[in-house]
Amino acid sequence: MPKDSLMYVEPILAGMVPDVHGGGQMWAPQLIGCMIASSLYGVALGQSWFYWRAFPRDAMYIKYLVITILVLDTVHTYTTVSIASIYLINGRRDNFPAPYIPWQLNLAGFLVYFTTFTVQSFYALRVWIISARNRPLTAAILLTSSTCLVLGLLCVALGATSGVNVLYSTPLYACAALVRFVCDILITGSVVFYLREGRTGIKRTETLTQHIIVVSVNMGLITCFLSLSIFILYIVQHGQYYISAPTAMLTKCYTNSLLTVLNARKSVRHQDQVLHLPTLSLST
Repeated sequence: MPKDSLMYVEPILAGMVPDVHGGGQMWAPQLIGCMIASSLYGVALGQSWFYWRAFPRDAMYIKYLVITILVLDTVHTYTTVSIASIYLINGRRDNFPAPYIPWQLNLAGFLVYFTTFTVQSFYALRVWIISARNRPLTAAILLTSSTCLVLGLLCVALGATSGVNVLYSTPLYACAALVRFVCDILITGSVVFYLREGRTGIKRTETLTQHIIVVSVNMGLITCFLSLSIFILYIVQHGQYYISAPTAMLTKCYTNSLLTVLNARKSVRHQDQVLHLPTLSLST
């Protein structure tokens, strides 16, 4: 190729290759998390549509909860896509100051912790119901959930004032993930324990109870895995932003967890129209 042609091609190729020193490689996990999160958002939309068709007579507080979670998840989807665009596209052209952090990243961080707290609080109410108002257990769930929220908000505030490097390197991030993991373990373990204890011995009831247990365990394992992966990746990331990948998916998993648990009642209603289980309002 003539040298004159290379003069025009090289700048174009340079613009297409991620700038390692500018953070291209560091933000690659964010891009991966963004793509998976976008897919999970589509799943949440499908589950929301199913919920509104299946439970038009649900309690108003549950309907408001579903609307709130879906709105939060929608805004979070926008922020994650914007973050990937800012740092992987615009970031190669614009020289951001070192402490600069876009408002989308601040908002995304807030939404992660607030959505998590909202869903875990709903599960705390669920545990309160099935445990016959076990105050110490419910208080432990609310305490760990609130602690995670406080630690998360401190992370967001620290990142807003000190920059993105501090946001993803502060020990508060790992502490919040660990506390969130403990909270999910408490919720999942409580649901399994009390539903097994409340079995009636009737075959049909046993089958339906087992269905609720399986759904609860599966959803709990997913959120526990993400929280634990954030904690582990924080330890091994060594200046990279590995934790941004599971963090981008966290809100989606909690949203889908809530909707899956609510929609699991559909099969219960079809199999027994007069059955009452102490998980939520399951009778028609």
